[in-house]
Amino acid sequence: MEYVKYGFAVIILISAYWQIEKGFSVLGYKNMNFYIIILGLILITTSVLLGLRPPEKTDRPALTRFLFALFALAFGIAVIIKGINSDSADQTDRSGSGNTSALSQNDGKYNTLEDIARAEPEIPSEMIAGLKFYRDDNFARKMANLTGKPLFVDFYADWCTNCKDFYKLLEHNPDLTEAMKNAVLLKVIDTDTVFTSHYADNPSYPELSVGLPFFIILNSDETLRWKTTDYRDTSGMIKNLK
Repeated sequence: MEYVKYGFAVIILISAYWQIEKGFSVLGYKNMNFYIIILGLILITTSVLLGLRPPEKTDRPALTRFLFALFALAFGIAVIIKGINSDSADQTDRSGSGNTSALSQNDGKYNTLEDIARAEPEIPSEMIAGLKFYRDDNFARKMANLTGKPLFVDFYADWCTNCKDFYKLLEHNPDLTEAMKNAVLLKVIDTDTVFTSHYADNPSYPELSVGLPFFIILNSDETLRWKTTDYRDTSGMIKNLK
């Protein structure tokens, strides 16, 4: 029974670690920052175990432990501060989150693939797992229409841990990344104006009123081909992208 208790303790520890890591990812901290913070907490715990109460000057062993405890405490606090401030999550300026572009304002001027190839979306695209995700809804739709490719729309939010897990999955799934090269990729964030004005109230997408992540694949004529809330359904994505 002792081994069973230790086994369950390990499982609980791993589960707690996984949940804490997800929590930090929601706050916007990368894994390396998370590990640094955990190291700091371990050092502070060590300092408490060593003893932070000043001993008698004549008690040399206790004085040595106390000095090591102070060192561990100071170093632990410094490490945690470094972990918190070193690199928070994507602080990309979302001032363009209205999701309008020069292309949408002059849509009539871009009727050929050459026209759109010379155009630049006002909202910068993002590179994720080596793939270009457009952030301009109108630009991506026009691109899909002119190329005849399907449009893959990824609905994302900073608070959505599974949205971020999808990107991790994408980095380690070459079959999916290869299939996604056959489509125009669009990332729509829940803070974008187009999210509420075009998608959230669309009766075809009631899933958005429940939560994220959510993915859709549209044909080049903007008819719905496929949709899912399961970010692990890579086989469904690949099948409908080919």
